[in-house]
Amino acid sequence: MGQYSAAAAAAVTLPLARPEGLALDVARNTLFVADTGNAVVRAVDRTTGVMRVLAGNPGSSTLPSATPASATTVALLRPSGLAHDPTANELFVSDVNRQQVLRVQLQPDPDLLSVLIDAPTFARPTSLAFHDFANGPRLLFVLDRGALGTGPGAVARPTVRVVDVDTRAQAILDPGFNYRLLYDLALRVLPDQSVELFVVADVGENFEELTNAAAPDLNTDPRFRFETDLYDGLDGDGDTLIDSLDPDSREPLKQQVLRFAIPATGLAVVNNVALPRTPTRLLRLQKKVPIEIVYDVACGGSAPGTSTAIDFPGYIAQTIAVDGQGRIYLGNAIDGRVRVVELNNSNAVVATSIVAGTDTALASPIDGNDPRLTRLNRPLDLLVDALDNLHLVDAQSNRVRRTWLGDILRAR
Repeated sequence: MGQYSAAAAAAVTLPLARPEGLALDVARNTLFVADTGNAVVRAVDRTTGVMRVLAGNPGSSTLPSATPASATTVALLRPSGLAHDPTANELFVSDVNRQQVLRVQLQPDPDLLSVLIDAPTFARPTSLAFHDFANGPRLLFVLDRGALGTGPGAVARPTVRVVDVDTRAQAILDPGFNYRLLYDLALRVLPDQSVELFVVADVGENFEELTNAAAPDLNTDPRFRFETDLYDGLDGDGDTLIDSLDPDSREPLKQQVLRFAIPATGLAVVNNVALPRTPTRLLRLQKKVPIEIVYDVACGGSAPGTSTAIDFPGYIAQTIAVDGQGRIYLGNAIDGRVRVVELNNSNAVVATSIVAGTDTALASPIDGNDPRLTRLNRPLDLLVDALDNLHLVDAQSNRVRRTWLGDILRAR
């Protein structure tokens, strides 16, 4: 935990601890921040610059429940994803460690917190996205990363869950294949009030279980070309198996950006009834060379739909945002850079550029610099507002940063 302070003060003076999530209330000019390491959610008045604790109290023994309680009296564990309903003025919060999605009713004085969906529905709920369909339900999209690993000890698979906020009915958004890993999601509302849901996912197949005796020599066998910068690709956890619980197996094999089209009427959510939606594959982001034969990864073949996907070798996106024009912003927590990708009506990539961050070793996170010349330290969430301000969580620097995406930073 960081140097926690419950007092309201200028936002630039209060220390954060490994923040993970952002949400914005445009009408009330308020930025919400998941101060994950301090186990609280904060609200920043963007007019005055004052930040206050909105929800959570590290010293409290009061647990979240279905009964609304003063939000600052309830103990959170790991608030992560945030989403805001501007009409009802409600904030939704994913608590990864409690396996809960919470609702905060704002400004009834005091703000009231209650459990919207409780465990064990979720394994690791993280990113959230919300939309109030004018001709349909209020839907919350929840990215659940599933249990750690996908081997014998892991039961819950990664999923995108859709929750009807009013009825609390919930279902899986079924793309027609299994996710191996899920990273982030984002919504874009179109002029006709239909919605596009963007999901960053690894759709590689699960790892086949191998014993050490059967494992090939990674230094000599060309079929197994692992990255060696972080892990050795072998039995990282010492259980005598080369399996999906080893650290290297959780690196992305076939990361893709998928887009789901959702009509203006929304989706009819019925408990435990899958919602089949065929996504379009927009981008492939691959850090590893495809692994063949034993691990049986068919590159690019798991996601239905047609597209003119482009490969970004050596790049991994851990967070995504989409602006009103449909430009896709991808934050890479490995090299600390944010890229923007512009597509045409045929989903072909027409331009890409770096809008924030550098991998230059000697660069520092200096406020006021050209954002492309300053070093970011694990960007974990992105948000682009209607004024072309990019907000990003610089998690390991314990900062939330903002830059204007003017013409100089636009993809052209």
